[in-house]
Amino acid sequence: MKGACKGDWGGKGKWGGKGKWGVMVPGKGEWAGKGGGKWGAPAAEWTTADYMVPGFAEALAESLAPHTGGEADAADLEQKVGAKFVKAAKKFNADERRDTHGTPCTAQALVEEFVDAAMNAVAGAMYDRAWWTEANFTGPLLALALFTFDGAKIFRRTVGPMIEKYVELGIFRYREEERVARVMSDALDAAGVRDSHKKKGLKHLSTAYDEQHAKAPYGTVVAETAEMGHLKAFLKGWMTDFISRGWDVLENGIGQGDGSSRDEKVLFVTVLFQGLSDGKDPGLPYDLTYAVGEVPASPWSYVAEAAETVFLEMDSQSTGPSAKKAKTVAFGGFGGFPPQW
Repeated sequence: MKGACKGDWGGKGKWGGKGKWGVMVPGKGEWAGKGGGKWGAPAAEWTTADYMVPGFAEALAESLAPHTGGEADAADLEQKVGAKFVKAAKKFNADERRDTHGTPCTAQALVEEFVDAAMNAVAGAMYDRAWWTEANFTGPLLALALFTFDGAKIFRRTVGPMIEKYVELGIFRYREEERVARVMSDALDAAGVRDSHKKKGLKHLSTAYDEQHAKAPYGTVVAETAEMGHLKAFLKGWMTDFISRGWDVLENGIGQGDGSSRDEKVLFVTVLFQGLSDGKDPGLPYDLTYAVGEVPASPWSYVAEAAETVFLEMDSQSTGPSAKKAKTVAFGGFGGFPPQW
């Protein structure tokens, strides 16, 4: 860790050192109790120093300084970010899970949810800042987490230094979700989806992505390694699910005229998933890409093969004896395909 987080576990402080986080207030943190605690409404001259969370203001300033030093509204921006982080943190003060006897796994899940809520609270106000995706908020979020969850029973089997690791992992997972969403949007643009259908296409692509984490046909795709087989299975499942959900996008949201041909659909899906699986910036689950080690660079021949296979399977279904039921009958666990081209 850099800056505010560095060396905060040594000495005589919370985890055995003086550290920037100091000594925590017993119980549920400074904002516990009725009437909203000591914070109340901010005065006109309110500053980040009024947070009363040990180390938070300093850590926040250190996180933002490399990115906002030259901006005229740097001070206001710091206060805005800090206020949103704190507001998100306060909601966890009354979370029932904090007073249950937990394991390191349940404690980690709570901290990651805490981080996700805090990052989401700020993201809406920072979308137009180019540096938003690069800022490291581990320090201020760690300070808030230690303060918010001080005395919580759920952490009784969790060693203190692990909370920092949980915060780091929570931020990493949040950034991964943010990155994948960007890759999806860029891939749809590169594939040539019409503006009128992009929002719908992005929704179907994202939903299919979520669903296939568990439902992809793992174990059915032959590859050079088991890990690559899992990655290819996810890609095929995602492709199949998207086609099923997003048929209107394929029919009316691509091509030059009204409706699109089969070849145009195959080409669109191929280009789309080439962009989603480009080894330089793949929009694929980190757990799968990490296990593989390196995703092939685009163009990846498997993407074109998978697209042809999926559409051939659709052809077979639409001409089979159950074609009339194709819209509602599940195909390989991925939903019904349109029976006609």
